[in-house]
Amino acid sequence: MPTATAAPPRLPRRIALSTLALLAAGTAHAHVFCATSAAQLQQALTAASDGGPYNGEDNEVDLAPGTYTTGAATSNGAFHYRSTAVTGLISIHGGFDANCQNPRSNPARAKLDGNGQTPVLAIVNAHAPIEVLELTVQNGESIGNGAGLSLSGGAGIAVLFTVIKNNHTTGLGGGFSIHADGLATSDYVFLETNLVTGNSADQDFGAGSITTDAAVVAVTHDTVYGNTTLGMGDSTGTGGLFLSAESGYLSNNIFRANTLYGFYLDSVDIFVNANWNAYGSSGGRPPASATDNTNAPPNFVDPAGGDFHLSGTSPLLAYSRSIVGRYLDLEGHSLPSGGRRDIGVYADTVFADAFDDG
Repeated sequence: MPTATAAPPRLPRRIALSTLALLAAGTAHAHVFCATSAAQLQQALTAASDGGPYNGEDNEVDLAPGTYTTGAATSNGAFHYRSTAVTGLISIHGGFDANCQNPRSNPARAKLDGNGQTPVLAIVNAHAPIEVLELTVQNGESIGNGAGLSLSGGAGIAVLFTVIKNNHTTGLGGGFSIHADGLATSDYVFLETNLVTGNSADQDFGAGSITTDAAVVAVTHDTVYGNTTLGMGDSTGTGGLFLSAESGYLSNNIFRANTLYGFYLDSVDIFVNANWNAYGSSGGRPPASATDNTNAPPNFVDPAGGDFHLSGTSPLLAYSRSIVGRYLDLEGHSLPSGGRRDIGVYADTVFADAFDDG
């Protein structure tokens, strides 16, 4: 059976996480895999996990274009990684060509698929950072938390430039469950520039949940649309995002057409701000600061057909004066460093300061 190969030498593509990369700077070695099949992806994750030859190193798994489906290659479970080493960042990157070169901002190139049978991706990195970038994570099915993504880490977590869609759990967090444990207050959890749509959870949090004891959480330029929950048991019935973090901010996001609430802030969210977002309603604790939000409709081009670009009549075009978040949208279009930005995951318009994106 072919095994995951080392990718050709190149400069590390840590465009996403300068902060998290610094956290792993003490690691002596790094390894880059190039996977072209589901079997190679799991082999790479296993080689980087506890007991593997690359455990404790910084490991980056780059994916060639294609659909990586769980099944025999994953022992009929999720693609999985687990490490208790004190060092060793784990990164899973899509957006490459067939040789794992020439990265482009295109999450449709590499798709992780649960085939409606299993969870999609489960990562536990007890003491080191986690990165998930430029992927599509779809069709997960789970009885646990996080049918699409289940991420648990102790030194920073980032999900960036990713599409999370059509995942279902009978538990919590249809699209994702992110838990950052034991982090310092200087650490971050990033959920930025993602499209989260069509996910469902029987218990609660159709889109997903983020919980952390100490890290600052940044949720920016996401579009969270059409996620649902049955709200069973003691749950609040939030179809959108659940956030439990003492500090953080939500900015430039769209939360629409989710069951009951677009986002729900836990009682511990004392210093969480929500500014320059578009949403209908939120639940739980009110944000510490909530300015310049709007309930105006986004006027997507064709949400039923999966097109979440803002139409020419959208009131969210050039709406935000906040420049927090990434410098590219989901398709790789540049975002302005000043003036106004479009809200949500896509931005390719003429801005209010009269300069376009290119």
